[in-house]
Amino acid sequence: MFKILKTKKVYETKFITVFEDEIEFPSGQKGIYNFIARKNGVAILASDSQDRILLLKQYRYPIKDFSWSLPAGSIDDNENLESAAVREFKEETGFEISSLQKINIFYPLDSCTAETSTLFFWQD
Repeated sequence: MFKILKTKKVYETKFITVFEDEIEFPSGQKGIYNFIARKNGVAILASDSQDRILLLKQYRYPIKDFSWSLPAGSIDDNENLESAAVREFKEETGFEISSLQKINIFYPLDSCTAETSTLFFWQD
């Protein structure tokens, strides 16, 4: 395990906070580890009656291209997981859903953030 010697907040916006930790490796060597703090999120795996999966094609600035993804987004303050999933699905698709099944919690980008995402399943 790493030993954290010092944590410094480097940058903050309403969406992310960037931290820099001075750490000591198990070997005794010291180094720097940068990571991002973000709100936790939800993602929805939606299927129709023919078992087709809904994917969104969205432009993503960091890659300067379009990519395919599940409807997903951040959980607002004081919002429960299922409400966040229903809201995000409507925001991203225009469709209203209910009766979601929680599948699992996962770390979508665990090399640089401790953010979790809760995956829900919905079938039409």
